[in-house]
Amino acid sequence: MKISKWAHWLPRISAIVLALFLSLFSLDAFNENQSIIASIVDWLIHVTPVWFILIVLIASWKRPIIGTVMFTLAGLYYSIAAWGNWNWIASIAGPLIIVAILYYISYRKNSTS
Repeated sequence: MKISKWAHWLPRISAIVLALFLSLFSLDAFNENQSIIASIVDWLIHVTPVWFILIVLIASWKRPIIGTVMFTLAGLYYSIAAWGNWNWIASIAGPLIIVAILYYISYRKNSTS
């Protein structure tokens, strides 16, 4: 596989993997001490970042600059919101920034070819 194919597919696959990773955190919404309705409402709140990632993924599928900007902004926002919790920042904002960098590489490869 050529480098340009890797540059095209790696950010998209990474965004999907990131969405799956973040969806694991939404599973703690289901609690045996809550009603099923309360658990579903909690789950919908917890899964909101996953929906954001999927929407950005769809929007940036053909326009990688959108992924570059949106994933960078999401990583910066989370870094500011979780300031002081360095392990949270590393595990959530870190992958967001990495995906943004991959989208930037994809954008650069598209613009030069």
